Amino acid sequence: MKLFTFNWIKIAILNSLLVGNLSIFSPQNPALSQTEVEACKAAISNAKNRIQQVPYVVIQQNWTRDNSERYLNLPPGRNIEYIFHLGGYRRNGRELITGIQTIGNSPQFMKSISQEIITKCSSVNSVSFGSTFAPGCGITWGIMNDGTIKEFTMVDDWEVRSPKLKWGESVCM
Repeated sequence: MKLFTFNWIKIAILNSLLVGNLSIFSPQNPALSQTEVEACKAAISNAKNRIQQVPYVVIQQNWTRDNSERYLNLPPGRNIEYIFHLGGYRRNGRELITGIQTIGNSPQFMKSISQEIITKCSSVNSVSFGSTFAPGCGITWGIMNDGTIKEFTMVDDWEVRSPKLKWGESVCM
């Protein structure tokens, strides 16, 4: 991965487990056990704690979204994207971006967080990281058909090819 630029950021951060009626626990998996629900909540809480430990990073917002309208060939039974939206601390009227750069330059950090959430939350197919510095453009990690967690490939021409992205592709809006 090349060094941080403002164009990498497509972070989405979940402040709650619900957005409107969309939940990572239903309707895709209405019969989740209490143990599964608690494991998912713990994975999300752990992810938030790990991100907040990075100096000069603020989780501005986090949410979920249904990816079924955006992608072709979703992993079966997994429609939900978990999004982290990050900002920086303010100092002398300026927002510091060094923490966001640290996260953007650490694919291992993002993959580790994504892998834990995707593994523990059975309806989640991807985790995105973005920020206020480049709205609509970030880094997404998701589960592939072979079960591995990989960073999505950024594409430019998806609208020409299809109204939907192929699974594993990402685009700056």
